[in-house]
Amino acid sequence: MIVQHEGDAVEQTRERLQLWGQWLRDTCGVGMGGNVIAMYDERIGGDAQGLVLMPDNDVAERIERILCRLKKQQPKVFKVLWWWYYGGVSVQDIADQVNVSPATVKSRRMIGEASVTSYWDAGYGEIDTQESLKKSA
Repeated sequence: MIVQHEGDAVEQTRERLQLWGQWLRDTCGVGMGGNVIAMYDERIGGDAQGLVLMPDNDVAERIERILCRLKKQQPKVFKVLWWWYYGGVSVQDIADQVNVSPATVKSRRMIGEASVTSYWDAGYGEIDTQESLKKSA
């Protein structure tokens, strides 16, 4: 039996959030709840066949669904995660952007990472492929 320490889970979440941020930047900012291919076609007006998706696309899309939920439930916490992982800006820049102290930014980031970890561990954001296939048939 593998024993996972709380710090390990949060570190995995940070890696997943970094993956999500890169994924979102690579797809020209499309995402936040929709089908990436369809949104790419709609927003960019191009052919999504030229879009190269990451090998860990499923992980990034699952994080996307989790963050969409977080955005509805904790918008201030979401905003900090969005600026940190997608925007790639400093704590001070985020503090200036959302008009709070750097300490509040750090606190919201920790709360957000813990929330994402909890959602992930609870299985939120997973897609039941069998159910999806039934609906599309």
